[in-house]
Amino acid sequence: MSKKIKYFLFFLLYIQKHTMFAKIITNCYEIMKKAHLILLLTLVAASCVKQPAIEEVNVDINRFLTAEALSVPVKQGYVTIVTGTMGDTIATMVSAASIYVPKGEQIKFSYHAIPADAGNTKADDHDNTIDFEDNNYKMYQVICFEDSMQGDYDYNDFVFHVRYQQNSKRFGFGVHPIALGSVNELYLGCTVYQGDQMIFDDIITRNPNTNEIITVRDQLFEGQAGFLNTVGNTINQTTRGMANTPWHEYLGSTIRTFNINGAEPIRVEWFLISGNIKNSRIYALSTKYLNQSFDKTNLPYGLVISGTGYIYHDSKLGFECGKDWFNYPKERAHIKDVYPEMWDWMNSNNSYNFMDIYNPSPETIPVNAFPAAELRIFEANDINFF
Repeated sequence: MSKKIKYFLFFLLYIQKHTMFAKIITNCYEIMKKAHLILLLTLVAASCVKQPAIEEVNVDINRFLTAEALSVPVKQGYVTIVTGTMGDTIATMVSAASIYVPKGEQIKFSYHAIPADAGNTKADDHDNTIDFEDNNYKMYQVICFEDSMQGDYDYNDFVFHVRYQQNSKRFGFGVHPIALGSVNELYLGCTVYQGDQMIFDDIITRNPNTNEIITVRDQLFEGQAGFLNTVGNTINQTTRGMANTPWHEYLGSTIRTFNINGAEPIRVEWFLISGNIKNSRIYALSTKYLNQSFDKTNLPYGLVISGTGYIYHDSKLGFECGKDWFNYPKERAHIKDVYPEMWDWMNSNNSYNFMDIYNPSPETIPVNAFPAAELRIFEANDINFF
């Protein structure tokens, strides 16, 4: 083979080789360019997707809290008796501790000497018992819920009366059902703190036999359909097969008790879950979960009412059988039209005295308020949770 032919063949091989190399380079460049474009488009797309916004609230929750901690002083050899505005005994204490009492309550302390006789451990104080060995305490509240985070501000979607009680190293509460103005499936729960320490956090509407989670309507209102005690001026609730009668008790299936240690006060923060059990909690004023306690206009999802200043006494025996109530708005009645002073308090920095609207006289009940006090729905039998 001549040299010219060999050179020509080498030239062809050279061209082929470098052409393939160029194609490889070109292909790599195209791949890198596409990868870069895909990454760029991904970043742009991610920046264009609107992320779910968390509604941050800016509210002083202390304005809405209607109870406050009270440190009870004690004296050696005496029981401290704590009385409220109506002269009722709130607590009897033999060792220093803090308790919650309604704001605005006219608290008085008095002292009862402990008898020298060690076998004499208790004494009667009107319709209360003074215990010379243990701390005892009780308080009542009315909780009024909206059933969603887009509420209509009638605060009657679920209303209940609750009693808190402490005896020595035990604390407990029981729920007294009042009204149900919601058609949603509701589940009631609470978070309990001693000081800053959480001691309980769970749903309490449960089947007492199986512990299965059930709805407020099923557990507390026997599954009765419709709006209950929120329409008109009469009770429309059926209780144990008796029409137009409410509960007059703290239902046993709702009672919870806890062992406690130390002198720090116990607080209970109530919540609803509405619709699906997996939905977010709606708190009636949680000091920790503000975004689940207030809407974007800084209005609460629930009202916690303490210390209205009125006591029910048993008509025959005369003992205390209920305390505090709230004549909540009727169905589709905005709270601003029922209690304008209260609405002003909710929307401003003004103070508010709850006793101004809780007059037992039927003539003072606003037209669009349900007459729960007049119908004695809040009356409940006395009970010891321990």
